[in-house]
Amino acid sequence: MQNKKTSEERNRLIRQAMIQLFELQLHSGSTSEELTQLAHACIAKARNDSSIHLSSSTILDAQDYGTVLKTWHRQAEYLSKNGLPRGLTVNGKFGLRKLIEHYYPKAQFLSVLASLRASGLIVQRPNGKWHPTDKCAVFPYLNPELLSHLSEGISLLIDTVSRNVTAKSREEALFERSSKVRFLPASEAREFRQFVSRQGSAFLGAVDDWLESRANAARSRRQRKCTAGAFAFAFIDESTQRPPVRGARRRKRR
Repeated sequence: MQNKKTSEERNRLIRQAMIQLFELQLHSGSTSEELTQLAHACIAKARNDSSIHLSSSTILDAQDYGTVLKTWHRQAEYLSKNGLPRGLTVNGKFGLRKLIEHYYPKAQFLSVLASLRASGLIVQRPNGKWHPTDKCAVFPYLNPELLSHLSEGISLLIDTVSRNVTAKSREEALFERSSKVRFLPASEAREFRQFVSRQGSAFLGAVDDWLESRANAARSRRQRKCTAGAFAFAFIDESTQRPPVRGARRRKRR
């Protein structure tokens, strides 16, 4: 009975994720016929492969875009005397090429540079030096890297929830929580965005520091390693906004 319930829940989550991904593709310009062909191709691929690896070397990992920017804002060799990220030339001991190639293969440098520039995450000043535009990678539009990032997040969320509902004990479960109210005043939406942005950045910053410190310490050790991390996002569903409830008029007494 438990296995059937788990299977039904997993199918529901996968179905929901697939619908969301198809909606994203439609919004980005794909046609229904193209999505049908894509679905058939994915099914065929799934039959041949035991698993799908999104972190293939042929795919630029958008997650590492944020790591590049974070390093640029934190490590002393990339900072000015005022503690701000300094402008970088492409080449040199502490140039942009060296920074990017610390996280990406050398063969992908030009592709990563082009994606960072096209996404508005870095800009080139008149003196030829490159500067970051933010501390984290926030993409202004849908592009292949962002779609891959979204797909990975949805896939990992489904995997986490599926693992948690089948875990033998609570200690084996991974963190997966949510918070939601249905009657937040629409006037509070802006403050909510700012509040979550501050709290979310603090949370992910602490997680990132914890992970990076242990990953760096074990980088040269020959031991079994895995990929770990956390996704976080906020939402405001404007389609559920309700008009204010006016007080019912009192009936006149006769």
